[in-house]
Amino acid sequence: AGVEAKLVKLQSEGVADKARMKELEARSEEADKKVAQMVEKLDVEQKRHEDLSGVVEASLGRMQSESKADKAKIQELTAERDKATVAASKRLEEVQALTAEAERQMVLIRGTQQILERLKGEAEESSRQVEELKQANLEAVHTAESLRAE
Repeated sequence: AGVEAKLVKLQSEGVADKARMKELEARSEEADKKVAQMVEKLDVEQKRHEDLSGVVEASLGRMQSESKADKAKIQELTAERDKATVAASKRLEEVQALTAEAERQMVLIRGTQQILERLKGEAEESSRQVEELKQANLEAVHTAESLRAE
């Protein structure tokens, strides 16, 4: 009877062990499914990451080439500005030289005008003296004729 009881006990333990094995297998399958889902999600996320990385790299490349183009344009505009500044400086020097020459010419013109005014005054004085001499001459001729007539 003791052996039968042990046998029954072992059989019931075996049934319980089989049930636990089935439960563990079911849990294992569920865990495998969850792991597979997680791997799938990770694959999707990795693909999105790769896509985003590609977009970011393309944007970065475009931005770098645009930056190089902008730098080249800035250098070009800076060179043009420098040339314009040099040209403006030369023009300013030319204008200053012309202004100085114009001022010198104005001084000469004023001096010439003063000389002309003086000569005009002298000419008027000479004219007046000539008129006085003519008048004196006429008076002398008139006096001489009067004296002859007497």
